[in-house]
Amino acid sequence: MNKTFKKLILILVSLFFLVLIVFYFIGTALISPARQKILIPDSLQAKAITFQSESGETISGSFILRNINDPILIIMHGLRSNRNSMISRAEKFSKLGFGVLIFDFQSHGESTGDHITFGFKESLDAKAAVKYIRSNYPNNKIGVIGQSLGGASALVGLEPIKADAYLLESVYTTFDKALGNRVKMRLGNLIGQFTWPLTIQMKYRLGISPDDLRPIDSIKKLTSPVLIIGGTHDVHTTKEETLQLYQTANEPKEIEFFEGAIHEDYEKYDSKKYYKIVVSFFNKYLKN
Repeated sequence: MNKTFKKLILILVSLFFLVLIVFYFIGTALISPARQKILIPDSLQAKAITFQSESGETISGSFILRNINDPILIIMHGLRSNRNSMISRAEKFSKLGFGVLIFDFQSHGESTGDHITFGFKESLDAKAAVKYIRSNYPNNKIGVIGQSLGGASALVGLEPIKADAYLLESVYTTFDKALGNRVKMRLGNLIGQFTWPLTIQMKYRLGISPDDLRPIDSIKKLTSPVLIIGGTHDVHTTKEETLQLYQTANEPKEIEFFEGAIHEDYEKYDSKKYYKIVVSFFNKYLKN
């Protein structure tokens, strides 16, 4: 073996380990907690609550119920966000005759937790939120609003959370697809296929695999009405993926797209359209 060939092998091996190190730090950034102080305005007249997730974490939330018989919406935020981002929804829906529970997923906002798990352990938080409502208000109907991570957390796990109606916003079909989309955005289409260093980390650092995070399989188990919405220009969760979720869901089901929207807050993108379709949906299935 000549010196040039040995040098080439050494360079390639060095590059390989450099790539692994880079992906390790990317993985660390992805799963690191996103804690933040929560500021709930007094005008919301919300009650501060905590409840326990089966994961062992303490979940912090805010609860509003103006009238004891109102249907209650559990509103769940997206990745690396928290209930602060859901305050405008909470305020609007509470004025429209709905009770509202907003909370921070574990490792977000003011909830405890060491790692973000992309819906795996967060699904236990979602189930705990439903349990809190069922225990305290057993006769009230429950609607779920899940944005991105929130929607995935409503679906994955041993079974979806139990509710009377669901709104799923920008929810990925599979974790493999979601991860590939995000790597492509930042590093290009070719490297976007090179996600195994991240998925392997999930197994050893979080104890989960991409097979544990497949909303496209879980949505088949829903037996209550579902409304699915997405953005036509979303590259995190593409229009095709949103259509695939809709096609897989059971009836009754509805779908809406926000023209020109990317992976963002549709309530802020087009508030008039958002409340028109969402309030109509929940009035139909929770109030009538």
